[in-house]
Amino acid sequence: MIEVKETTAADLGDVKRLWADGDVMRFVGFPDGLIQTDEEMRNWYKWIESNRPALNHYSIFEDGKYCGESFYNIDREHKSAALDIKLFAFARGRGIAAAGLTHAINEAFRNGAETVWVDPVPENTKAIALYERLGFQQKDFPAYLAAEHEQYNSIYMEMKTERFAFITLREAPDLKDTAAEWFHSKWGVPKEAYLECMDQYLNHETEYGWYLCLCGGEIIGGMGVIENDFHDRKDLSPNVCAVYTDEKYRGRGIAGHLLNMVVEDQRAHGITPVYLVTDHTGFYERYGWEFLCMVQGDGEPDMTRMYIHR
Repeated sequence: MIEVKETTAADLGDVKRLWADGDVMRFVGFPDGLIQTDEEMRNWYKWIESNRPALNHYSIFEDGKYCGESFYNIDREHKSAALDIKLFAFARGRGIAAAGLTHAINEAFRNGAETVWVDPVPENTKAIALYERLGFQQKDFPAYLAAEHEQYNSIYMEMKTERFAFITLREAPDLKDTAAEWFHSKWGVPKEAYLECMDQYLNHETEYGWYLCLCGGEIIGGMGVIENDFHDRKDLSPNVCAVYTDEKYRGRGIAGHLLNMVVEDQRAHGITPVYLVTDHTGFYERYGWEFLCMVQGDGEPDMTRMYIHR
């Protein structure tokens, strides 16, 4: 399971070790590593703490093992955030960098950035490929950064927020019919079934909610919570259901943000754990979900995977 968490003083030893690794640091000008004293690390951490949330640093773990870091730093004047991601060699090529960077991107946007940017050197082809996959575009350095970076042989790549809005259906009940039609179009479940569940939620007959991501007022992602998502383990409830993000917006952390929103909202109403069924492996683990068991879907020939978030 991949976990991206805000760095604490307890993580400073791991960060110090990461920076001292020449393989990790070679593309940022330290081929022999950046050696820091414990005092220098403590002073750096004080700087991080005193400037949150305009900037923040995250430690990335897989199954409890430290893998690397991600970071953002927002320029309030220009509403842009510089990003950074570094991983030990053993952690590369497994989706860990995408998870760590996506977390930093989402937090930068959430804290006021309208543009996020990176500046890899041309030789770092794997990093450039990752940035392109996440939706970054190569452009000329903006004027306010050009002078600072003209001495470096680096590439400017940016991503702009499309001002995603994450809401519950209770915050926009007028979207009920549109949302039911949207979910129906993605999953083929009758629109009336979605409307029934949504009405129960809007009328406060249940706290099993419906959660949406909007861009320009249009629904581009969503999911809900129901008693049972059509499987034989009726004791494992409630279930997150109808998880979907429109294809052009995938890889932007939308589903992950919605999943976290669901878990937090349900827990706030005393509902925990929550479950979901899926055929995917490796995705839900990034957001704290654990594989629990196999279950039999109604009318399905094969068993499917059941996950739990405790």
